[in-house]
Amino acid sequence: FFILFFDGGVWALCAVPLSANIYTLGWLLFHPIPDQYVSKEPLHMIKSNINWKENIFPLQWRFGLSWMSGYASTHLLVPITFISLGAISAGKLGITVGALNALLLVSLSPITAKYPTMASLITKNQKTELNRLFIALLKQGLIFIISGMMIFLLFIALGSNFTIIPMDRFASLEISFLYSISTLATFFIGCFAPYMRAHGQEPMLKVSVIGTLCLITFYAINFDQMTNILLRYHLLTNIFLVLPWTIILFIKYY
Repeated sequence: FFILFFDGGVWALCAVPLSANIYTLGWLLFHPIPDQYVSKEPLHMIKSNINWKENIFPLQWRFGLSWMSGYASTHLLVPITFISLGAISAGKLGITVGALNALLLVSLSPITAKYPTMASLITKNQKTELNRLFIALLKQGLIFIISGMMIFLLFIALGSNFTIIPMDRFASLEISFLYSISTLATFFIGCFAPYMRAHGQEPMLKVSVIGTLCLITFYAINFDQMTNILLRYHLLTNIFLVLPWTIILFIKYY
């Protein structure tokens, strides 16, 4: 935001990954790895009962394909807008999508951080503790994302009253609102998916792939439409297909 505010231009694209790498490097320098996690033997001498091909790869490729499908369904809008409406509209949509996705990632971080704990509770068959932890983390993330979205939408609606805020860089209030609702649906999907994956399975593969294929079909049919029309298809797919399907799967695990 500060880079854009001071007309940093495309350097803003590097700001988030660069700052994350600098922070990670600093953390590693000042927080040495505990001795219990440091192997006394060379890696090639360590024996393990885990077979990557049999125990890890079957889940890895499912996770990867599911993640790619979800990424495509979210980020296809910007290049389509670029081709159909031009660079200015695509840039406004891109920064709006980026801001809301950043908000989504932060709101999902409590569940992401507790993923190992949930997996441990599952292996110990402590279902009550698992569900209590999950509900608490879900509430934390929900409060954060709803509060953040309200502030963001107020910023879009009223920001033009303050000359220091470059409102011409963001998408319209209608587009921001549509994507915010879709992001809220994605938040619930992003909460339910780790809970199910902590059981050592990937039930979201079909959901992600079919949802993305539906979106691509809608985008292809309505390629030349305005961005708000495409966002309506994105919202409808998330709310009436992906989210209900995810909830049905989640209930089986819960």
